[in-house]
Amino acid sequence: MIPYLLRRGAFAALVMLGAATVMFGIIRLSGDPIALFVGDAASEEDVATVRRSLGLDAPLWVQYVRYVSRIARGDLGVSFRYEQPVVGLVLNALGPTLALTALATVLATALGVVLGVVASVRRNSALDHLTMVLAVTGQCSPVFLTAIVAVLLFAVHLRWFPTSGWGGAPSMVLPVGTLTLFVVGRIARMTRAAMLEVLGKDYIRTAHAKGLHPLGVVYAHALKNAAIPVVTIAGATFAALLGGVVVTETVFGIPGLGQLLVRAVLVRDFPLAQGAILITAFLVTWVNLLIDLTYAVLDPRIGRD
Repeated sequence: MIPYLLRRGAFAALVMLGAATVMFGIIRLSGDPIALFVGDAASEEDVATVRRSLGLDAPLWVQYVRYVSRIARGDLGVSFRYEQPVVGLVLNALGPTLALTALATVLATALGVVLGVVASVRRNSALDHLTMVLAVTGQCSPVFLTAIVAVLLFAVHLRWFPTSGWGGAPSMVLPVGTLTLFVVGRIARMTRAAMLEVLGKDYIRTAHAKGLHPLGVVYAHALKNAAIPVVTIAGATFAALLGGVVVTETVFGIPGLGQLLVRAVLVRDFPLAQGAILITAFLVTWVNLLIDLTYAVLDPRIGRD
């Protein structure tokens, strides 16, 4: 198990370094931010002074070395726009994003597993077809459309929930529900497919032949052995939501990491954009590492490879 953990940890560290390198290059390709900080009447001397104060006068490779060395020390720099440490700005915005993503993932996983198990046990029944139709409908509905419809119906027309903001249980219902509806179908379909494969195994038929309770066979034997693909899709769902909640945060006015990143890119705030993307990449990488470790727990043979 220990060698497996070391290999996966080393791979995660390499992924982080690669993400930081790619991000550094892409952000620089977005354009020169100096024009956003000086007026049209600024002299060349003023431009050079601002460029030097922002650390953009050095060669690109020097900027990269400085950037990587700061990351190694846990320093993400100072925002060009807000003139505050990037770490503080990112951490303040990370809370709502993590809460939104985690709640949606947990709720979608719970509902998806239940729906998938029911659909697999009642295969080809009306309940199975209805469950899959609802799952596919939710998965195929664009997030922005679902969010707008939810706001118009439940916030504007029925006035059950606030239209925007983030600060209490009522304000969380619509954004969490929107993301849950979008991803629950994927988890339900994966659970159904994994369960159908396991339910056809010989040991499941043997368990039924021994007279074990059907629910015990389904949950204690079938679901446990179908858990690996379900864990995969649940982890991938969390990672995807974490990196793609910009639309939801925009529609519902949530001051999260997605909103912060969009503002940073628009004003070419290099340190802030790099910090937001790096933190997101860090979380996604370690979520994937956690999935790998969960594999080793569910199937000890993996940890021995």
